[in-house]
Amino acid sequence: MGIFYKALLCSMFLYVTESAYGQSTTLINANGNGGFEMGTDFAANGWVEANGTQINRWYVGTGATGYTGARCAWVSKNGTGYTYNIYLASVTHFYRDVTFPAGEDLATLTFSWKGEGESNVDFMKVYLVPVTTTPAAGVELLTGQIGSAHNLTPNWTTSTITICGVAGTTQRLVFSWINDLNAGTQPPAAIDNISLVSSVVGASCTAVLGTGVTSISALPYNSGAGTTQAAGNDVTGANAIVCGSTNYYTGQDKVWEFTPTVSGQVTIALASNGSYTGLMLYDGCPIANVCSGVAGTCVSYVQSATGNKSMCVDVVAGHTYYLLLDSYAAPAYNAYSNLYISEPVPVSGSNDQPCFATALTLGVNSAGDNSCATATGEPAMPSCWNNTTSNTVWYSVVCPASGALRIRTISGTLTDTQIGLYKGSCSSLTTIAAWCNNNAPSCGTSAYSNSELIINSGLIAGDTYFIVVDGTGSTTGSFDIQVSDASLPVVPAAGQECASTNPVCNQVIAVGNPGFAAYGNICDFGATGGNCLAAGERGSAWYEIVINAAGFLEFDIVPNDWSGTGTASTDYDFAIWKTAGSGSTTCAEIAAGTVNPLRCNYNNLGVTGVYGATASTAPPAYPGFDAAYEKRITVANGDKYQLVVSNYSNSTSGFSINIDPVAPVSYTTPTQVIWSGGSNTTWTVSGNWGGCATPTCSIDAVVSPAASNQPVLISGTYESRDITINQGATLTLAAGAVLNVCGNFYNYGSIIADPTSTIAFIGTGTQNIYGSLVGADKFGNVLISKSAGTVILNAGMEIAGDFTLQNNTGIFNVNGQYLKLAGNFLNAAGTTTFTGVSGSTIEFNGIADQLYSPGGSLTLNDVFINQGVPAAIVLTGNSMTISGSLTLTSGRIETLLNEVNVTNSTPAAVNAGNINSYVDGDLRRATTVTGSYDFPVGHFLSGKGYQLANIDFTAANTATELLARFRPFSLVPAALGLLDCGITYNLEALDNGSWTIASTPSVSTGVYTATLYNTPGTYSNSGGASSWTVMKYPTLGTGWLLDGTCVTSTISQVSRTGLTGFSEFATAQSVEFLPVTLIAFSARATDKGNQVEWTTASEFNNDYFSLEKSADGNLFEEINKQSGLEYTLEQHHYDFLDDSPFHGLNYYRLRQVNTDGTFAFSKVVIVENMLQAPLMSRPYPNPTTGKLNFEISTMENGTAFIQVMDVFGKLALSNNHPLKAGTNPVTLDLQQLPEGVYFIACSLAQYGFLKMEKVVIQ
Repeated sequence: MGIFYKALLCSMFLYVTESAYGQSTTLINANGNGGFEMGTDFAANGWVEANGTQINRWYVGTGATGYTGARCAWVSKNGTGYTYNIYLASVTHFYRDVTFPAGEDLATLTFSWKGEGESNVDFMKVYLVPVTTTPAAGVELLTGQIGSAHNLTPNWTTSTITICGVAGTTQRLVFSWINDLNAGTQPPAAIDNISLVSSVVGASCTAVLGTGVTSISALPYNSGAGTTQAAGNDVTGANAIVCGSTNYYTGQDKVWEFTPTVSGQVTIALASNGSYTGLMLYDGCPIANVCSGVAGTCVSYVQSATGNKSMCVDVVAGHTYYLLLDSYAAPAYNAYSNLYISEPVPVSGSNDQPCFATALTLGVNSAGDNSCATATGEPAMPSCWNNTTSNTVWYSVVCPASGALRIRTISGTLTDTQIGLYKGSCSSLTTIAAWCNNNAPSCGTSAYSNSELIINSGLIAGDTYFIVVDGTGSTTGSFDIQVSDASLPVVPAAGQECASTNPVCNQVIAVGNPGFAAYGNICDFGATGGNCLAAGERGSAWYEIVINAAGFLEFDIVPNDWSGTGTASTDYDFAIWKTAGSGSTTCAEIAAGTVNPLRCNYNNLGVTGVYGATASTAPPAYPGFDAAYEKRITVANGDKYQLVVSNYSNSTSGFSINIDPVAPVSYTTPTQVIWSGGSNTTWTVSGNWGGCATPTCSIDAVVSPAASNQPVLISGTYESRDITINQGATLTLAAGAVLNVCGNFYNYGSIIADPTSTIAFIGTGTQNIYGSLVGADKFGNVLISKSAGTVILNAGMEIAGDFTLQNNTGIFNVNGQYLKLAGNFLNAAGTTTFTGVSGSTIEFNGIADQLYSPGGSLTLNDVFINQGVPAAIVLTGNSMTISGSLTLTSGRIETLLNEVNVTNSTPAAVNAGNINSYVDGDLRRATTVTGSYDFPVGHFLSGKGYQLANIDFTAANTATELLARFRPFSLVPAALGLLDCGITYNLEALDNGSWTIASTPSVSTGVYTATLYNTPGTYSNSGGASSWTVMKYPTLGTGWLLDGTCVTSTISQVSRTGLTGFSEFATAQSVEFLPVTLIAFSARATDKGNQVEWTTASEFNNDYFSLEKSADGNLFEEINKQSGLEYTLEQHHYDFLDDSPFHGLNYYRLRQVNTDGTFAFSKVVIVENMLQAPLMSRPYPNPTTGKLNFEISTMENGTAFIQVMDVFGKLALSNNHPLKAGTNPVTLDLQQLPEGVYFIACSLAQYGFLKMEKVVIQ
């Protein structure tokens, strides 16, 4: 049996075999359809190519010589040689669909390949995508990449890629070639012996990882409080791919699994008071023997004796990552207050430099992290800073009318911050010594390592200022930052200020660990006056005790870490003042130090309080603490007392206050309760609210950061009047949780809301929403269900779920803010219930289809479509009307029976969209007298997708609106048969489809140019066509015709000028024949120039040939004229040497002129002339320690201009190097440059830019 028939049988049948892991199936055979030996094109081998009109294309044949056998698939600029055009960007593909058998979850792809290209820009990539994804020439796939980019390998090598989770699916395997239009090294990619085998595998990664696995649905992510206790020691040094030391695999562990949808930098921060924690991140499964021995790779790790950890890593969209939290036992487990994973941020979008500063809103808390930051390309650091390595992040703020700013940080995992303020433009900043702070001002002798900077003069209202934040030394981690108007009073931190105390509504008040830190936002007293708390306010909490009868007040303050025996514990102290009744004082007098407390104890013992008739007498329950007790207080009805509890040790232990049961204290239900976290994380437990009632629609809730037990709302329904989340505090809404808010919502800390959770605004009056509501603080679902009143948004808001206005009795005032929505927009009654749109923006960013139901007539301001592909905004019930701008970036608007109506007549009000973002249906635009209007429309269901049209009014337009749509042809129009500009349109219309554009009024005046952008890959009958133009079918007409004036067009950009009236538009096409029989027309490069030749078999009425040349394929000029033979039936040969060719591509065509003056054009031939081009070799050694060598080869004498630039484009070194004809060695001395990545650029005086190479100096 011949080789061909053996290969044919291999491709016709799937091989089913048994392996060590069970059954396996060969889906692509390396000796058959994967070896390209079954035919000379892709179709013969069972593949589909998508080359389109790209210059560099995939071919099947012998041009690159197969790895085994004669043929392979390779990239070529002409189908013969194994080279590509490095100066024309190309994206081409070949692909096939593969069905993976049920039960066979592991796929192994193996192939041989070679190719040089250029680092990071010219390469081959491999993708596995859904069959609904159709690769198009010129369009790079954005998702589904498997394996790495393949380049920089000139000789055949073999790669293997393993994929898990494929059982029972049909997917599309795609091989893509991508190159830019600048530099590169021959040859391009070639591939052979493609093999794809599926097989049965064992347990999944998640199953092997055990019980402590959390799957994260979306980023950013906050875990809330947790512990590794009882999670099991499933990942060990024996079964894991080890990141770092095996010692950190000995404790109980937890794993978080996430798959980012976009690529970029991710910050991961663990907040833990534990010790010897380890964070290890994997791309793929951490277990070595999962998926038949295929494991993940270690991306990064942080392991140390402390609890807090942070890391900054680059992640790739579509890859599944596993984050492991383990410990170096002992301890065998660790508790944590939060694990934070940011959403990926592209490097250009991070706030690592001033020009990418994050804009802050006055009074709104913002979470920050400097783990990913450097100090490259920044101004000199503030003078008061203490740095060994800078890891700076930048913010900007607009100075308020008062000209005064207060800038304050709150420590997270970054425990010691420092800040500075700058003025000027982002690229030219200056500062002064007074605009710098390392540590916040002390309160007495109690100093803290967060930062606070108050500037009351020297600022200009309305100007933008820049804030820089770093950790001292080289420390990194998370923090919060808030900027406010310094002329306004500081907002008290509830529970930590004399003016904003914790209520006392129970005999026992428990505060969970770590307890209150610092002194809130106001220093209530310093270290002077009659106060025994000589260090000043320190780790303080304030309580108001109300007396309802005469008697004695006795209480105990007991640290949480007191064991019940001995005296070892946190050192808690206290002072108490009377603030109502005989001899009362005020908070102002306390702050001034002009009044002594009634009782005060500063002893170093931890358990303290007031008891008995004499001082230094502890209750029997607390032996050994006598010195820490003061005598009891005689009280009368109506008295009020302010008690401050001070944590002198600044430890991480909370406390409890135990009031004598017979003390005449009024325990009434307050109108505001403050979270103390004394019991657990449950919202409905009174012990977590200082023993008070839990929040209701008549009780406000304040979430304090005092306890690591921050509130977590599990599935269920909860309520509160006002809700305030203080700086450093966190409110978590788990899946299915519903929080009914009857008052205002203030977030100055953090909110972690599962996308399925709901915050419902149900109050009957006006409700305001303030604070940080975006990014990590975004809401799940938002429900407006009010019988009356308005909800007013006072800051930008992001919603991970649906936005719902449930009835027409409640109103949502977006108040000109930015609203980002991932779910449905469900409004009750149009403009009646959704107001305040002026100046606002709504961004739709869901990854699945989103419904837009405005509930009636509703006009939005700016709309930004930024969805995942192929999601769409589906218009239900009503059209989408926009008075501002429509920005289409990613995702479609599916109009159904409605339309998108942009009433802003500014031409730029709608952008051009792209293949992933357009209006799938009707788009109406307001117009003016002149202007160029894009109509990014398309048709998704037909597969035609994005189809852009443009109408450019040049004069006298009277139409007020244009309504556009695109539809595929049900019947492709026949050839026009019309002669225009010497071209007869003798082919049927391009089968892409047609644009219908109607005007209001329907009969309008105005002259315009129409341009149709036929998307490559959406038409199939352009073969042989050489000319294209816009044809139209007038609204009142009876057929297709040509209107206006012809314009030189390409198939992907067809234009016609001087048109009037509106109608249906499509693309007419023609193939033009010379009145001679032209049997050959070619051009080739020689050492003397480009040789152009053509041959005729016969000529009739042929006057002469005009040979025309172009550098871009659009603008041609005559370079030679040769007389024809007028009439002959004999073959005749013509030639011409173009001794002045363009460097690179040269386009040639013939204009054949008849004796009657009529003429026609030939096809265009392209030749690339690189024979005279100089060459630059690859520099070596690379990396280098200082000396770098390369060669420049040229045909003539000249000068080379050599520049060395850093990664930011800053010139580091330059010199000129004389050249002689031939090969010239060049040596660069880079020893004076610091270590890092640089780019070597070489240009020639007589030639221009030659090449750029990346080098590394060590």
